[in-house]
Amino acid sequence: ARPMANAPQQPPPPPSFAAVIVAAGKGLRAGGEIPKQFATWRGKPLLRHSAEALARAGADPIVVAIPEGAEAIAREVLAGLPARLVTGGATRQESVRAALEAIAYVSVSPSGSVADNVSVIGCSSGVATCSGTGTGG
Repeated sequence: ARPMANAPQQPPPPPSFAAVIVAAGKGLRAGGEIPKQFATWRGKPLLRHSAEALARAGADPIVVAIPEGAEAIAREVLAGLPARLVTGGATRQESVRAALEAIAYVSVSPSGSVADNVSVIGCSSGVATCSGTGTGG
């Protein structure tokens, strides 16, 4: 049987990429009782908004750099989402490095290569996309 000419086409799956959410800061400038990445905005924590958007876009894995000692609240905020947690460093660069190392560890394919595309976002900032092979350092 021939396919119907007017049959609806399924959209192609989103491209595969890994994502890093940098949420390891103290979040003190926002002036709240908890770090801003865990504060509620429009009905849910800011960190959850970021992780949900990345999951909808097809990110796998999603690695979240969190402050030391924040694992319990981060797990609660990210419940049900495919996110992996790593403890961030003293600087943004150290946090990104820890997350990239986690991506290299979890996303090695059978051929031995790691994710070719990695999006790195700050929990309350814009998106920067890095393309290439490996963790860059």
